[in-house]
Amino acid sequence: MTRDARVARLPARGRRTVQLIPVERRDGAGIAVRRTGGTTAYPDASCRAEGNREAAPVGMGCDRQGRTLIDPDTGTRVEVLAGGGGGDTVRIGWG
Repeated sequence: MTRDARVARLPARGRRTVQLIPVERRDGAGIAVRRTGGTTAYPDASCRAEGNREAAPVGMGCDRQGRTLIDPDTGTRVEVLAGGGGGDTVRIGWG
């Protein structure tokens, strides 16, 4: 799988639901990216405390089921619809 296959590129407007595989794994999209400007973008990632992160706590930026994150600067809203060992289902909306 190429690096590009690990990234779900999202449209600039509307909503999209994406299944993200933890970035610590090699298969599937682990990161969703929405372009917010000419040189800026909003990323969202699924991560787990495994592999290189096994001994470290997973940060607050990682998805948790039922959590909603809103970026007031870009208007991006990330809703974590489901989560589990296999990854996270997120809905990203804006515009």
